[in-house]
Amino acid sequence: MNVLVKPSIIILIHKKYREWCWNNGLYLNPLNDLQADDINRYDDNLLLPSLLFQSDKDLNKYISMFNQIKQEYVYAVISVFNSIESDSVHYADENV
Repeated sequence: MNVLVKPSIIILIHKKYREWCWNNGLYLNPLNDLQADDINRYDDNLLLPSLLFQSDKDLNKYISMFNQIKQEYVYAVISVFNSIESDSVHYADENV
């Protein structure tokens, strides 16, 4: 995205992205399983359940892996959105 884009355009793109995620049920939110439209699901609040480990090292490793999976999912979602909204071929995709 061009750094010189006006803030109002950025806000509109952000809103469009949020609505697209909502309409396609892409948020990592357990409330997405409910079909009620009045529930605010505009966030990725999927959390781990309570866990017991023998050491903090094991717990930290598990939490780190979970967070990595969430970050990769969110990155994939924004990449799909950007590709759908783009009118041109990205320079990295030329001659591939």
